[in-house]
Amino acid sequence: DGGHYPLEKIREHIKQQTQIAYDQGPMTLLVATICLEHFTAMLGDYILRHESFLAGVPEDVRRLWQWHGMEETEHKAVAFDVFNAATRKWSGFARWRARTFGMLYTTYDFIWHITLYAAMLLEADGMPRGRAIRTVLYYIFIKPGLYR
Repeated sequence: DGGHYPLEKIREHIKQQTQIAYDQGPMTLLVATICLEHFTAMLGDYILRHESFLAGVPEDVRRLWQWHGMEETEHKAVAFDVFNAATRKWSGFARWRARTFGMLYTTYDFIWHITLYAAMLLEADGMPRGRAIRTVLYYIFIKPGLYR
């Protein structure tokens, strides 16, 4: 159930963010999907390529994360195929522009929200907010540097 973690607050925020995309229409949802799937596939690839990331993790949990990393790569390909089919009449430039601007927005939004949610979890464990945010940013950009 999450115990003392603010899971319901995080869920509610994610619902609000998702509703914003829904309100923009199906093409915005599709572009958001391909961008998010690309982002999570990059993270999955990181897990698969850096065995040290899962060092010390129980074997069953390690296998679960490896499977999930592969699954994310598959999702990326499926979402991109759907995008290509849905935009087959668009020019190459229009497709590129949609993907590029979508990925710029998604990169900012994903990093900001993951940082916020992870910091909220650390705060629930007693870490001061500023330190929690710095800790998450250090982790994702410096060591191990998942987002570099």
